[in-house]
Order: sequence, then C-alpha cells, then structure tokens
Amino acid sequence: MIDSVDYALQISADEIDHQLALSHPDKARIDLFLARQQDRFSHIDLLRASNADGEVIYGKGVDPLSRASLAQREYFSRLRDNPSQGMVISEPIIGKISQKWIWLMARRLQNPDNSFAGVV
Repeated sequence: MIDSVDYALQISADEIDHQLALSHPDKARIDLFLARQQDRFSHIDLLRASNADGEVIYGKGVDPLSRASLAQREYFSRLRDNPSQGMVISEPIIGKISQKWIWLMARRLQNPDNSFAGVV
C-alpha cells in the first residue's frame, strides 16, 4: 500500500511541478488531476497540495476561502529544508482538514529553479 501511495504522490508532484514550470499553474487542472488519483487509489483518503507557505490550495474539496496551513507540521519543514528528501511518513496525526486520525505521507514540490514550492 505504501508503494502505491508513493507512486500517486510522485506522479502528482510531477504534474504540479510541470504546471509550475509553465509559470501559470492551472488550478482546475491540478484539482482534477489530484481528484482522479484520489479516486483511483481507494486507500487514499485525501490527496491535497500546498504552496510554499504551507497553505493547502489544490485538491478535491479545497475551499479557497478557508485555507488550512501545514507550515507548523514537522513533515512540511523536513521537505522544505531538505531538497533531496524523498517521501516523508509522519507519525499518526489529526488531520487539519479532515479532523480524523491519519497517517500522512508527503513529497516535496519544486519550482523550476529547484526552490521549494510546497508539498503534496
């Protein structure tokens, strides 16, 4: 199961990185892409992505008016501060959005210059 989650994270990060390289990410396209991956991998409860500030901005059901922040989470700072870090698996936490216990897995997003762009 972990391998399939990592695969979904990798292809999602690739799509978002590609959109960032175009200079004008297409939010609707990214949201649709993440929703498709979430639907295809039934064991993924939420597949969302943040910007570099930690605000969740992409994914199925993301409300642009009430952005949850991931910036204080340990996995966020690990991915922000370590460009070569692969997938990070957190301790079980209560999700900011779902308010349920979750086992979170995340990957780094990068801008074309390899600077930190957020997490998926």
